[in-house]
Amino acid sequence: MNIPWSRTVVGGPDELPFTINVIDGQVFARSPECTRVTHSNSLACSPCTGLDAKLRDLGETITSYKSRTRRSLLTIVQLQSLIDERNHELNRWKFKSLNDTRRISHTLNNLDTHSALVMALSQSDAPWLRHILHTLHKNGASVQTILRRIEDAIANGYRPHSYNQDELDLALLVYRVGGGTLLSALNQRLCLPSLRTLRHHTSAVKVTPTIGPITCGSIAKNIQTVAIEPRLAAGLTTLRGVSLLTDETALEEAATYHPTENGVGGYCWKHAGNIYPFLDTYESAEQLAGKLAAGDVHLGKEMTVVVAHCFGEGISYPLLTAPSCKEEDHADWQDLILKLVNTWYETDAHKKIGPLWSFATDGDATRRKAGHHVFMTTKLTTSSPLYCILSGLPGLNLYTGPHEMTMDFDYKHLFKRVCTALRSSHGILLDNGRLLTSKMLLRYFTWLDDVDEDHANKLLFPDDPQDVPRAVELIRTIVRLAKIDPTKPPYIDRDGIPDVDTVIDFEAIKMLAQILHHLLEPFVDTTLSLSQQVSYISTCSHLLFCQYRLNRAAFLPNQLYYDITTAMKNIIFCIAKQLWLDSSSKFSLLDVGTDQIEVLFALIRMCGGHNSAVNYKQGIDRLCSACDISDIYSRNPDLHRGHRRLNFMRSEHVDHINRGMWQGDTVVRNCNLQAAWSDGRAVAVSILSTSPLFPEEYDFDRIFSVEDVDLMCVFGGGKYPSINQEDEGEDRSVLPQADSRGTDTTFQSQAIDTLDEELRIIGATEEDEEPLLSFEDQLENEMESGLVEGFMGPSSSTDSETNVAHHPSHPSPPSGKGVRPLDYLFYKGKWVHKASVCRLLLNKDFSAKSHDRLLRVRGFTPINKLAKNPQASILSDMHPSFVVGNPFVTLVRLNDHTTSLALVHSTSIHENGAARNDIHIKTLQANGSKIKISGNILTLVPSELTLNSGCPVSEFDLTWIWTGSYLKASAPVAGLAVTTQKVIEISTTGSLIELVNPNVVIASAHLTTEKTKEINSQGLTWSLENEALNAAVDLIWKRMLELKIPVSSIALLRVAPTNGSFPYCSVDGSTPLVCEAATLQLSSSKALAITVICPRCNKSTDDLRSHMGRHILRAIRGFEEAIVSPVDHLFPCGFCGHSQLQHPDCVVKVKITGRGVEMDTQCPYQVQIKFAYAEKGSKKRPCRNVPVVCPLCPLPPRARQTDWRDGVWRYNMEQHLNFYHSEYAHPGKLSGLPLPGDAAAATLLDSREEETFGVPVRPAFNNIAEKSTDGMSTREKRRHANANAFTAGAAGGKCARHSK
Repeated sequence: MNIPWSRTVVGGPDELPFTINVIDGQVFARSPECTRVTHSNSLACSPCTGLDAKLRDLGETITSYKSRTRRSLLTIVQLQSLIDERNHELNRWKFKSLNDTRRISHTLNNLDTHSALVMALSQSDAPWLRHILHTLHKNGASVQTILRRIEDAIANGYRPHSYNQDELDLALLVYRVGGGTLLSALNQRLCLPSLRTLRHHTSAVKVTPTIGPITCGSIAKNIQTVAIEPRLAAGLTTLRGVSLLTDETALEEAATYHPTENGVGGYCWKHAGNIYPFLDTYESAEQLAGKLAAGDVHLGKEMTVVVAHCFGEGISYPLLTAPSCKEEDHADWQDLILKLVNTWYETDAHKKIGPLWSFATDGDATRRKAGHHVFMTTKLTTSSPLYCILSGLPGLNLYTGPHEMTMDFDYKHLFKRVCTALRSSHGILLDNGRLLTSKMLLRYFTWLDDVDEDHANKLLFPDDPQDVPRAVELIRTIVRLAKIDPTKPPYIDRDGIPDVDTVIDFEAIKMLAQILHHLLEPFVDTTLSLSQQVSYISTCSHLLFCQYRLNRAAFLPNQLYYDITTAMKNIIFCIAKQLWLDSSSKFSLLDVGTDQIEVLFALIRMCGGHNSAVNYKQGIDRLCSACDISDIYSRNPDLHRGHRRLNFMRSEHVDHINRGMWQGDTVVRNCNLQAAWSDGRAVAVSILSTSPLFPEEYDFDRIFSVEDVDLMCVFGGGKYPSINQEDEGEDRSVLPQADSRGTDTTFQSQAIDTLDEELRIIGATEEDEEPLLSFEDQLENEMESGLVEGFMGPSSSTDSETNVAHHPSHPSPPSGKGVRPLDYLFYKGKWVHKASVCRLLLNKDFSAKSHDRLLRVRGFTPINKLAKNPQASILSDMHPSFVVGNPFVTLVRLNDHTTSLALVHSTSIHENGAARNDIHIKTLQANGSKIKISGNILTLVPSELTLNSGCPVSEFDLTWIWTGSYLKASAPVAGLAVTTQKVIEISTTGSLIELVNPNVVIASAHLTTEKTKEINSQGLTWSLENEALNAAVDLIWKRMLELKIPVSSIALLRVAPTNGSFPYCSVDGSTPLVCEAATLQLSSSKALAITVICPRCNKSTDDLRSHMGRHILRAIRGFEEAIVSPVDHLFPCGFCGHSQLQHPDCVVKVKITGRGVEMDTQCPYQVQIKFAYAEKGSKKRPCRNVPVVCPLCPLPPRARQTDWRDGVWRYNMEQHLNFYHSEYAHPGKLSGLPLPGDAAAATLLDSREEETFGVPVRPAFNNIAEKSTDGMSTREKRRHANANAFTAGAAGGKCARHSK
């Protein structure tokens, strides 16, 4: 019976609540309370009947059990089944243990094998290991097999039978950069593909050279062989937009022989039509040499290169290489551009590669003008597919060239040129006339935490202005600087009042930062989408337009503005063209510009070991190598670290900005040009609204409503900046070119210093100089030395046929394997290679150029180079200094000779021509320091607070207030009836300025609302008291008199200010700051041909000294004149006629040096005297009344002849002799000792003077003592004879010639 018998045990823990009895084989259960009485229906008693539920539970336990059931509750069958299950589980775990043991053993064996592999790899130098592992892994080889193969490779060498593209690229890169020798070495050691393998598996770029003038045939050949065929072979069939890029690289001025063309290359493409460039005979070579010597053709100084670049790809295709003599004009380039464009479409390249979209160049003026005439000829019409897109962009110039092409300029060049313009001495003028210069920025850059003075100097005065990373860093530093608030600590003084000058400077800096930020970020911020890039471009274009329309070339050079707006226009056009070509593709701004050709030039220099001295043939070979390297880098960007001077950032790794790393959405169809353009314009308006400009100056709807006015044609009328001859102006955004005759000023100065020595040597050795060798002599010498390959007789080899027709009497031309008979010329019984003919005959005057980039081809002068300042830094307060940006007052004269005081904001300091940041105040105001201060004149008006006080306004109570504006003059636009306002800049010497410290006031308290429109955002301005300014006038004038500064040194205001804003006027129209004394003396200057009023007779004269000399001579001789104020008879002043004894200011001092005679007096009527002419006199102006030194007066103790001495006017010399040397005779006193000759020369008058002035002519005075010549040296005798001749000339009115 299958029941849990353990539960039947009486008294057990699991005892059943009933008893089980087996009766006749049946099992019965009985309750302990059983009555043992059955019911009438044969049913059990009630206690037993209640056991049904318990019996069912027991039955369920017997039939099934749970795993958690205690073993004592299980039946025997269940216990047996449980034992069987446990035995099965035990057997399973035993089997698993055996399997794990075997697996662990196998794993340990694998670890040992891999350890052996790692050990083999670390201790062995197996060649081409990567290729071995890749091949074996691809074939599923085991580790043991790999180990055996590595051991075989080490022991027996390994030679791969196939190479992938990466391996071929690496081998080609090694060959192009390091040459065949390096590739052979790496082939032996690292199993790189050999040169033969490269030739079988790769096709090198071959560019057709330009022999003679540029032809469509050579261009078409390059298009076919360099661009179309390689693209078809590579499977590149997608049409792309194409940009033609052009630039030039340096060449050695040498002729080269090109065997394939049988011609001579290296001649300039402009004049190559004047020659026959093929070497058929020796006579043809002589003709080439004659043409070159006659100047009919020139050897190329640079190589002009034109490449085609596909948008969306990193590959460039050279289409043209031609030597250039740099004499091409815009007409030549115009023809060349049209020839390139027409040939592209004639060869169906637009169907096989893509249509031409743009023509890109750098800032070359010739190509700019040529490109304008080609690509600005036709305005988009409504039939153009681009019109519907671009016509909705207000202000965008819609003129294009053939096939709707546009011109482009390289954006990296634009970054550099903007920084160069900022670094120049002229700086950048912004807003209503604030000038930003490098000197001013240098002071503010140090406010940034990570910029010290040395770092700021490197940014603003770099050794290499062409460095792109430095330019980008400068732009970003300006953007960071603009975020500083100068009205908050620590940038304000203790009183908490901001500096007015600093506030205005930062407003201009913020405007410049906005322009530079929106110019730079579209090219460097990889998170921007194409729509955001277009918006940035629109903002930058509108900001530039507004500032240029206001300040013109003072803001940016005309050339730079034209180039920037042209580049921006080209980007918009290219996006619209890409939208029509393939709207699903991406567009990268990095594809515009000339960066691809710059990369090629960098690779050209790298191929030659960074030696740019190459001839034309070498240049073509290196260009082909550079194209191969560029293709490799485009397929393997991880191999290229970029170029230091072309990268945006200064890093040694891969340039962080490239097409593949751009994160923003640049899919063309996701960019709404019109919406993005409108957003950018709105941003520009919001920026301009915070500036001091008037709203009408940035009302673009009104401005662009004028016909032909757009972002490029600023004033309409078809006049574009820098294109019109009369409006070209100086391009200060490029480095100034040095004299073409020399590139090193040091060498030039050395040449000048040694000129006499060279002439002496030449004269001494002229007769012994060896004559120049003829071509025949050179040929003989070099054939003997083995430098020239020559053949005297017939060749022993007959393997190759000769294609050279030769005379039967001549020996056969050279032939053989690898020898081309066509490459030889017959000359006097010898066959000479044509390359040797070029070298000896055409290049006989060859001289190699410098390998230094700064001394090659053209020289450049430093841009606004900062002078070394031996004084304290501008950041130091130890010494009082005048700093760029400080205000000062000085005298300024107008065309009507009115001289008035002006308040000036300094913009530059130059000492001996060198720019300075600051200057010591004592040095600044010292006489003869040669310091020039430049600045802009500020507009001052009387304070309204003083006028509204109700009290009479006197000059002492007058207060002057700066309106925030600068003095401006009307500047007409050339060729148009349009004028703009130009800020007036003046320059003056440091000794003519006075420093000022204006008071800071609230502008609204002193000015009416109309006059506060140009006040800064803080509402602060400067005030100056009239009394202080008048004192400054007196100080400056007194210093001029003390330092003997001529009035012509006062700065001249050549143009009339607008609205009569200068001289500064009070309310009643008076000009209280005019310097009357300076105006009077300036009016008396003969140099200015100005008439003055004589203080004696009140008559006007244009020569006060001669006019006053007439009055003096007549008064001394006793002829009374009917004049208002008679001349004083005792030592009258030669300028005013006052007695020098009663007027000490009229006392005159004289200094005689080797450079001439100098005069010093403080007479208010003094005028400039040119002693060289005044001492001789003339028929028209015979008056010789000039200050002289009495030779009879002894020198003061320890004084020298060249020191300042008391002067005597010539007409007063007789009085001087009577008072101080009465023992001597003179023309007015005939009795006495003979007058020494030198004293007579200073006293005697010319008869012409007496006749002209109406006084009796005295007889000749002969009582003159002759100085004994005994004991004199020859030199002293000669000087004595010259002195006598001068004395005789003075007495007779003419200087006698000294005969030999």
